[in-house]
Amino acid sequence: SGGRRDPGHRDGSAAGSGGLSAELLVWLEDLDPATAASVAGPKMGRLVELAGAGVTVPKGFTVTTAAYLAFCEDSGLEAAIAEHLAAVTDPGDLGQGESASAAIRAAFEAAPMPEALAGAVVDAYDELCYRCVDINLPTAVRSSATGEDSVVASCAGQFDTYLGVTGGDRLLAAVKR
Repeated sequence: SGGRRDPGHRDGSAAGSGGLSAELLVWLEDLDPATAASVAGPKMGRLVELAGAGVTVPKGFTVTTAAYLAFCEDSGLEAAIAEHLAAVTDPGDLGQGESASAAIRAAFEAAPMPEALAGAVVDAYDELCYRCVDINLPTAVRSSATGEDSVVASCAGQFDTYLGVTGGDRLLAAVKR
């Protein structure tokens, strides 16, 4: 449409930014219901199911699990996470768990977001604003995990949600948190 790019997909992958090469983002309407939870997390998977059942859901996109995993590997976060989790010697000690969690969060916040991913997120936000005919569309940023809220695990309250996020810079900050 009028020379607009395909934000969030670029050419389906991104490379050359710290080795990051994975499909970075996917739009809700492009997700296959059979794989949505593994590609984009269970929250997006449930939205895809609702849309498939005819329920109106908000337009949106998500950072893929592949992009998240590539970011963790390329930035050294995998090693930092393993190190902080190894320091938890007593899983029943909430203090150890909270300390490890705070250290891991700090490592994420300190790690620079790969340029390709940051650019894809901002481009997709611009496209979302265009699709919704709102120049500064308030969005929700939801964190998720592929194994949350399954038959064997419940993670209620474990992940963050940021509501009313507007603008590319604020969106990137919320995605990193």
